[in-house]
Amino acid sequence: MHEALLVFHSLPSVNVVSWNILIAGFGQVKELKIAMSIFGLMQKSGFEPNEVTYTSLLSACVKSRDIKSAHQMFNNIPEPSVTTWNALLSGYCQEELHKTSINLFRIMQFANVCPDRTTLVLLLSCCSEMETLEFGKEIHSISIRLMLDSDRFVSSGLIDMYANCACIDLAKKVFERMTDRDLVAWNSMISGLTLSNLNKEAFILFKQMKELDLAPTDYTFASIINSCSKLPSLPQGMQMQAQTMKYGYINDVYVGTALIDMYTKCGDMKSAQLFFDCMLIKNIISWNEMIHGYTQSGYCEEALDFFDHKLEREQKPDSFTLTSVLTSCSRLGSVDRAMQYFNCMTDLGVKPIIDHYACIIDLLGRAGRFKEAEKVIEDMPYKDDPIVWEVLLSACAIHNNSHLGEHAAENLLRLVPLNPSPYIILANIYSGLGRYYDAVAVRELMDRRRVVKGGGCSWVDGRVGAIQCSYRPSQDLERACVQSGA
Repeated sequence: MHEALLVFHSLPSVNVVSWNILIAGFGQVKELKIAMSIFGLMQKSGFEPNEVTYTSLLSACVKSRDIKSAHQMFNNIPEPSVTTWNALLSGYCQEELHKTSINLFRIMQFANVCPDRTTLVLLLSCCSEMETLEFGKEIHSISIRLMLDSDRFVSSGLIDMYANCACIDLAKKVFERMTDRDLVAWNSMISGLTLSNLNKEAFILFKQMKELDLAPTDYTFASIINSCSKLPSLPQGMQMQAQTMKYGYINDVYVGTALIDMYTKCGDMKSAQLFFDCMLIKNIISWNEMIHGYTQSGYCEEALDFFDHKLEREQKPDSFTLTSVLTSCSRLGSVDRAMQYFNCMTDLGVKPIIDHYACIIDLLGRAGRFKEAEKVIEDMPYKDDPIVWEVLLSACAIHNNSHLGEHAAENLLRLVPLNPSPYIILANIYSGLGRYYDAVAVRELMDRRRVVKGGGCSWVDGRVGAIQCSYRPSQDLERACVQSGA
């Protein structure tokens, strides 16, 4: 851009095209301030900006993630073209303002601007993220009307949208009708099958792709390794690791993170740790997978030590990291250690979310430290979330704390009046304290409000030799037990 600016100044005469190219160039390298300064100089020099000028500035604002300024530039264009609309739509999609993108498309339709394949791909991406199937089908209909449904970019977007909306059969139909399948289409289909837990089909498709001499990408391997995690299949996962080495993706951070996840879900923490140590590039997701893996495998002390080591290495944690850490503390029963982590979350740059509060309240409640639990509830911003009161009520049931249990039950009945759990747990608390009249009163209140507890059932699973139990047996099983004298 420095040489471009020198050439611009050396020109004997300039026109609007020259100014536009310079503005667009600085926009591409995300130098928004310089692009705006050149725009100001252009106007002072007596040149009238046109649609290309505003579109270039709009694109510069989008690249710099300044969507507000981008929309202001858009409003300066009397009759924006489809390219300009697409530039603004991409900005809103980039900022994950998907509802605004859809509303903007409605305005675009009323302005009689015909969408192109870029417009449809952007909107399908919004539908995929929001999982809005009905609007996704509308976009599919529009693509058919415009004869763009066979376009490989639009088709890949349709596959991704249907897969994310749990309509994998429709995604398969779109894929099967494609005559020109590129890597994006294959990756979208493999990812969709993995998302729908059709892991064997994902492997078959992966094999077909290779038979067509299409080289897998990092995205392909990340998806197929995820299938290994879900099966879980350690031998296939190790085979995929060998293939990532063959194709040169072993050092890719996303593929590496998928491999760590695969090893942890297959219970091989030793291999997960070894692979993690060998990774050249690590991100926050890689660290989270290791901590979460140790937690889920029962190595909670190792998970906490790993987290402390992470802090020493100055790796900034996120909310998911702290959720795994607090879960480890919960399983170890380390209340004080959990409170220490919880109290320093803000210093670590992590804003506590409902999962963190629920975990802390659960820990404090099960430890019988109800005063501290009440203090946490008073200070938290999620007082209208049922999960907090459910956790507290369950803890009160363990310690037969009727006073706080009543308070938790009242809030639960306010938030979810048809949920039978608070009635039953509170009645059990009263029964445990010998307050049978109060227990009966709660049951009668439940009947008056027509709150019905779901029927329980019991069965024996011969495959695993385990008895699965619910709150009470079904009527058929009760009758059978009576008849047999059991």
